[in-house]
Amino acid sequence: MTSTSESSETVLDRAPSMTSLVHWGYLESINPSNHVQRITLKAREVHFGRAELDDGGESHFSYVVLPGDTVSTHHATFRWNGERDHMATVMVSDQSTNGTYVDGLRIGPENVLQIFDGHEICFGCLVPIQGQPDHDYRYTFHFVFKFDTQPGVPTRGRRKTEALATHYHLQNYLGGGAHGVVHKAIHKTTGTVWAVKSSFKDDIKNESFTSFAGQEVLSLLNLRHQNICRLKEVFFRLDGQVVDCVLEYVAGAQLDSLGFLNEEEVREIAYQLSAGITHMHGRNIYHGDLKPNNVMLTYEHPVTVKIIDFGMARLGSGFNLDLATRSRWSAPESYLQLVRLTFANTPLHAVGLWDSWSLGLIIFYLLSSVEAFEQATPGGERPFETGVDVIRWHHLKDNSPVAQEAVQSLLVVDPVDRSTVTGFFRTHEWLADYLPNQTLLADADGDNRARAKRLRQKREVVNSKREKARIIVDAPRRRRSTRTTRLQLQVFM
Repeated sequence: MTSTSESSETVLDRAPSMTSLVHWGYLESINPSNHVQRITLKAREVHFGRAELDDGGESHFSYVVLPGDTVSTHHATFRWNGERDHMATVMVSDQSTNGTYVDGLRIGPENVLQIFDGHEICFGCLVPIQGQPDHDYRYTFHFVFKFDTQPGVPTRGRRKTEALATHYHLQNYLGGGAHGVVHKAIHKTTGTVWAVKSSFKDDIKNESFTSFAGQEVLSLLNLRHQNICRLKEVFFRLDGQVVDCVLEYVAGAQLDSLGFLNEEEVREIAYQLSAGITHMHGRNIYHGDLKPNNVMLTYEHPVTVKIIDFGMARLGSGFNLDLATRSRWSAPESYLQLVRLTFANTPLHAVGLWDSWSLGLIIFYLLSSVEAFEQATPGGERPFETGVDVIRWHHLKDNSPVAQEAVQSLLVVDPVDRSTVTGFFRTHEWLADYLPNQTLLADADGDNRARAKRLRQKREVVNSKREKARIIVDAPRRRRSTRTTRLQLQVFM
């Protein structure tokens, strides 16, 4: 724990042991006094507030105690991604009542902003309280890496005057979603290919834009796993209108564009997908929108599963709990809660069980090439309706009993009896005893032409019924396209 009154330059304790690293940045007081001095930053996460947090034994946390009525108990958190070069980023999340400000812009409760060298940071009030000079918590952030083995000029992080175009050449348009667009981008120095996802405030009709974009940033910032699309860095425009996320460029196929798969190939995909979700849940992050077109297989060998699009994710205390996907792939209870507007009291472990249901639907689809249920009542895409829709278990009869039981453990309507993804991944015999073999996915189209033909015929019948239902209700309804036997190029959205 560190108080600002301890010394003129205090290195935060409980910092990780990093060879030769003195600090990655510091906050220089704008109006220094005997009690408000420079704060040196060394830990991966630095928490600011009136009280020390319980770190649960984690060594990468440090604390700065700021006494004063304008500072909340848990006010703000600085998170450095651990990189020491051009890939280094620092994100600030705001948990305060009176606000955390960056160059006069309030971040906002439970929102996040990336900061750069030269930014002015204020904890509490923008204007100092008259007669309380010791509570003037205004600082200038310096993003400077200093090493004890390099006494010369230290390495400096990104300055606030730098923009996306300073580092990247934007190239062709890759696609667009509900809340933004994606472009291919080339890093000017390294030549590495990335994807830039730009979210625009005008695309969101309420005031939750920063939280909506920020939850994806915070989620990916806390995740490093081979089966999760990686976030490299973020550019927040100071006017708050655009958020540019530089993401791993994933060239591959979405799961809903694959051809026929045999059970062993599905098992490999399920193993990798479950591994990524387990990593996510272990860090209190829940995807909330798992479906075949949010999961990809890379073209590069070894073929790897990549989970994408964390716009509906929940993190920590629960971001964006007033939003939930209405797709066919969401859990039945999540849709009921959305209708009843009861998300305020939804515990995070319950949100994790939504991912369990979605995982079950995805595996069912990959094993059978048909969706697990057909809506009993027409009228647009919606999740499984309890007491009305029925799981079509007979479509799994050509698979092994253990594979069928694996799906059944996830597709339990009552979430109390549903398997968690972590439990399923670590204990169910279909995956627990499985030895990963990514070479299986090299020929993901399969070669069983007879069975593939029967499956295509089943899909044609299903699509025909859906078209008739659409005509009857005279309402637009989204149809699934027949899955192609040739993989089509898809890029992260």
